Amino acid sequence: MEKLSGVEVFNFGSAGDLGPVQYSILYQALAKNYDPDELVIFFLPNNDFTDNDYDYWRKTNKTFKSDGSERWRPYYKKTKDGYESFIPQGATKTIEARDPNFANRYLWTHNVYKTIKFILAQKREQKAQEALMAQSHIEISAYKGGYSGYFDATQEEQKAAVFYINKLIKESKVNKIILVAIPTLSDLGRIAAGGNPKDMLWYQEFQAAASKTGKPVKFIDLAKFAPADSTKLFWTCDGHWSVYGNKWASEIIAPYL
Repeated sequence: MEKLSGVEVFNFGSAGDLGPVQYSILYQALAKNYDPDELVIFFLPNNDFTDNDYDYWRKTNKTFKSDGSERWRPYYKKTKDGYESFIPQGATKTIEARDPNFANRYLWTHNVYKTIKFILAQKREQKAQEALMAQSHIEISAYKGGYSGYFDATQEEQKAAVFYINKLIKESKVNKIILVAIPTLSDLGRIAAGGNPKDMLWYQEFQAAASKTGKPVKFIDLAKFAPADSTKLFWTCDGHWSVYGNKWASEIIAPYL
């Protein structure tokens, strides 16, 4: 985006299940100190609705680390005035917790083992999806089944995400905000099969963000720009943007900077 727009860009994105609660904290604690003129918020429905949903992490047992302790990270909880964040009691910071598995801690070759397991699991999933596509007559190149953040997030998850996105926007001091929704193959498949994101609460709220926050917000849904063959936008191994996908998204957003 920097090359395409000629505008200096600071990337404050992070891996590790970073959701809207952390967006808000990250902006207040760090990003705003750089006094930016514009703010681009990338929202990934695929996991941003669940990243800070404590109930989701408890139910899936993903909130626990290998040593049995809970992860030190913020979640949201509903209050009479909206939402507030909390860190679970007894949670331990990653730097303080040590993985008891020697191979996990010290051997890079352990990643080879994990990669093989992942590839085999992907192949099993692909076969299952191909069988599903054969039944539904939907082209597999345009669809991967399973969870779609665009359509499957709970009402509470949508409300909480909107609350923290709007909170960030209201507290920012920038002249322009660009709010970008990022689709996955599953999202694009659901849209191709007739799903309409405009029916969803979060989508309606993002479209109305300017009026709700009193700030100049431009909402861009990247799903509207998906090419005929959307599979090339993503790596087949994990669903993240490919080199082509990064270029595709940057070319859409850069003109607005």
